[in-house]
Formats: sequence, C-alpha cells, structure tokens
Amino acid sequence: MTKNKKLLITVILGVLIIALFGLIMAHELGNGDFPPHIAWAKQYAETGYLNKIPHTLFAKLVVIIRALLPANILVLISPLAKQVFDLKSFEISAWLLMIFSYLATVYILIKRLMREWKQENGEKPLIVAVVASLIVLLVGPIFLFTYPERMYLGYYSPNPYHNPTYVLFRPFVLLAFFNIVDNLYAKWDWKKAISIAFLIMCATLAKPSFTITILPALGIVMLLRIKDCKKFNWLYVIIPLGLTSLIVLGAQYYVNYSGYWGDQVVVAPFQVLLTYVPNIALVFVFGLLSILFPLLVSIFHWKENSNKVSFQLVWLNFLIAILLNYIFGEKFNLGSNNFGWGAMIAVFLLFVENVIVFGRALYAKGIKNSIKSWKFDLVGSVLILHIICGIIYYLSCLMSHVPLVN
Repeated sequence: MTKNKKLLITVILGVLIIALFGLIMAHELGNGDFPPHIAWAKQYAETGYLNKIPHTLFAKLVVIIRALLPANILVLISPLAKQVFDLKSFEISAWLLMIFSYLATVYILIKRLMREWKQENGEKPLIVAVVASLIVLLVGPIFLFTYPERMYLGYYSPNPYHNPTYVLFRPFVLLAFFNIVDNLYAKWDWKKAISIAFLIMCATLAKPSFTITILPALGIVMLLRIKDCKKFNWLYVIIPLGLTSLIVLGAQYYVNYSGYWGDQVVVAPFQVLLTYVPNIALVFVFGLLSILFPLLVSIFHWKENSNKVSFQLVWLNFLIAILLNYIFGEKFNLGSNNFGWGAMIAVFLLFVENVIVFGRALYAKGIKNSIKSWKFDLVGSVLILHIICGIIYYLSCLMSHVPLVN
C-alpha cells in the first residue's frame, strides 16, 4: 500500500472517529458521570487539589487542555466567542480530551492488530485492522433478551459512554497490557521500564480498576510458569510495574478510605449486583452474554493459545475482576458499583485479545476455508449480535435526554 493511500485512510478514519464518537461524547457531556467530573475539574483549577477524589487525571488533563486553548484569540473574535469560552471552556476541554482518548485507542488497536496479523510476505492488513478496531469500540453485551428495559445494568459493557474516566484510561490500559505481555520475558531496558511506570501511573490515576486486577493476574501467570522463573524480567516486574502500582494505589486508598469522611471496602457477596439484577442466576447469565464471543473463540482455539502469556493474562485478569465485583463493595457508595469498572475493562481486553486470536486463525487457515466451517459461522454470528447490540446501545444513548444506564 502506497503512502498516499495510507494517508487517505488515516484522514478518513480520523474524521470518522471524531464524527462517530465526538457526537456521542458531546451528547454525554450533560449526562451520566460527566457533570460531576467536569465540576471537579473546575474545582481543581480553582484550588489545585481535590478532596476525597483519588482518580484525578481527568481533572488535571482538562485543566491543561483548557489552558492551551487559544483563549486570547477567541475573546477578540467576538463577544459571543468570549461568552462561549467563559461558560463552556471546561466542557469543550473535556470533549477534546475524550476525542484524543478515542483517537489514541484506535491508533493503539490498529498498530497491535497489524503487528499480530502481519503476513509472511511482510504485508500488514491495514484496512482489516481499521475495521476490527472500530468493531472492538462498538461491541456490547448481547442484551436482545432484555431489550429495551435493560441494556447496561447487570451486563459487563466494554464500551460505556457515560463515564469519562473509563474512556480516558482505556488507551493507557491497552498500552500497559501490551507492554507487560511484551516484556515479561524480555531483557531489562530502561526505556521500557520508564514506559510501564508512566503508563501504570496514568492508568491508575485515571481509574485504579485495571491496576487492582492486573497485578494478581500477572502473579498467577508467573506461578503457572514457575519453570521459567529464571527467564522472567524480574527487575521490570518488581520495580517499574509492581512498585509504581503499589505506591499509586496506596496513595489512592489513603485519600479515599481514610479519615472521618472516608468510605470503607466491605465484603458483601453479590449485594452490589443484586441491587440491579433480580437474582444471582441472572447475574451469571448476563455475565455470559457479555463475553460470549471471546468465550467461544477461546474454547475453539484453546489448543493454539492456552500457553500464550497474553491469553492467560487476559482471562485471569477477567476472572479476578468479576470475583472482586461479586464479593466486594463500598459501605457508603454501594450502589455505584465501583468494583464493576475492573470487570468492564477486563471484558474490553477480552474482546481485543480474542479478535486478535480470531483474525490470526482466519489468516492461518485461509478465509475461504474458514467460512466453510460451522465454528466460523457460530462465532461470526455471535460477533454480529455483539455488534448489533453495541450499535443499538450507541443510538439509544444518543437519542436519550437522560443518562441511559438501564
């Protein structure tokens, strides 16, 4: 593919991402979790700190983007431009931050998919990677059996739109996950060490959910591979990854759970989820319908992938995330289901990993041969259902004038 074609695809993709997700992000600015987070950004700009808010990256980046906006020029254009900036500068900055996050997520996904699907002749399937990346960002749980009453609550959605910190930390999580996978057996490298420390710090400051689950998941993976212990990049795991994670998580725990007004983590098996779901049986059913595609892909391609670090890590991360969600809650913030965010991003990573596995299997066997297989038909049909439900949820959010989290 020529450079001009690549440039054209890049421009078209950028416009599509801004149009598709910029529209939904603009709509969500006044809904869901955006208003309180924007209010905290305003508070941070005024005071320089946020009391009892452990995940501050969103507020800090909104303030930075707002400071970089060409305000001096805008206020000279017209009184209207000045009024818009005075009234909506934080909202505009939040919207820009969300767009940057989506563009970064798509770019990371495309680069990884092209690397994983690189052909023997050196060809990298750019267009296929672009389409696959958009699919990953649109899929949702299969909620057709509960539509329209329930499209979100009780399910694990990899692509919720109402939470700005989730959208923000997703590219950092992707980069951190790939960095861990690529460097578990690699030689020590200062650049990679600094990179993972920075990524983990940013991901945790945006939302601690991924860091809480990935550390024990990595520990179990290393136990399963204990025979290779001499080959592990121990310095990488212990210092830039482990120590950075523990320091940031420890500071966040102190901020959120200490003092008279601090919340408390409590053991409350299924209590959080049962505030949204009628019974425990449906908790498991909704969970299954959230991961049906990655589950089928993993079952059908278990033999080829069960010993791969990324495959083991992504599934263990998911199992730990849902276990925490099932068992723990917060005493004063029980209904917020904050432990559910770890499961949400774990499902997103499951889709990413199993899209990679599915695509690799198609290229290895040949697309024509794969299409003739009943396994392909089943997995493909399930993926289409995930896509349809994701599109329905996107449109429902876009047309709703209230936060749509039912």
